[in-house]
Amino acid sequence: QFYWGTAEAFSKQKPFFGPNTYSIVLPEECAQDIDTESDWKKAELLHTLLEQQK
Repeated sequence: QFYWGTAEAFSKQKPFFGPNTYSIVLPEECAQDIDTESDWKKAELLHTLLEQQK
């Protein structure tokens, strides 16, 4: 998940999601959950492979 906004918007005590909130569905091969060092290494490998396909 990604959230874009200004620091001011995140610090206000209003509901986080508003009428202009929407989702963007990414293909599985275009996203990588990174929680560990091995996740990071997997993301680097995926990036290298995708760059080679250009």
